[in-house]
Amino acid sequence: PVGEKLGIGVEIENARLKGSNDDPAYYNYFVTTYSPIANYEHEALIYTTGVTNLLGTARFYPIGHNTFTPFVKLQAGFAMIGTELQFKSPEDQTNKPDPLYSRGTDSSLGDNASKYTTAHFGGGIGFEYLLTSSVSVYGDLTFSYIDADILDGVPDFTYDETLGYSVLAESATIINKISIGLTYTFGSAPGSGGGGSKKGGVPGKSGSTSTHLPFYRKK
Repeated sequence: PVGEKLGIGVEIENARLKGSNDDPAYYNYFVTTYSPIANYEHEALIYTTGVTNLLGTARFYPIGHNTFTPFVKLQAGFAMIGTELQFKSPEDQTNKPDPLYSRGTDSSLGDNASKYTTAHFGGGIGFEYLLTSSVSVYGDLTFSYIDADILDGVPDFTYDETLGYSVLAESATIINKISIGLTYTFGSAPGSGGGGSKKGGVPGKSGSTSTHLPFYRKK
């Protein structure tokens, strides 16, 4: 915390995204030289994506800290992405190329073996509601802008009429996330202590510690 109405910190999180589509659109990826198949017949697909975020965060508390404490937050940093696109049918996975696309996973080869690292920006609103001196209800709504198009398991391509072939579209992704849960604060902020006097009449150190400066908080 920096004062009563501002807090800054670092956030590390791992997110796992997974989805399927029994009637997916025809991705332009399948008409590029990067696709392992030349004839895609709209089979059902699944994707699995892992995202590790390293973010600097800032929270603004417009009314300070009370029993109910709303806040506005901003965040910026990097996202490291690994993803795979596969056929949904186990039979197709066995009899056809699998995966159809991968980046930053155990199945990835060559230039795609490393995770895709890109910029991540976001912001949102939230609140904390103090139940006891140590336990709070926490909730927030976060909007994230990730400069990558592979979170759904496949890169975006577009046809360039001048060049006569498909090129990467290089589009970004916006994700909305709702979080709710309990936070537990234990310990006290370094430097806390009580008043009083030492033996022999020597004045002791005195002071107080804000209840809004936890030594460690676990969500």
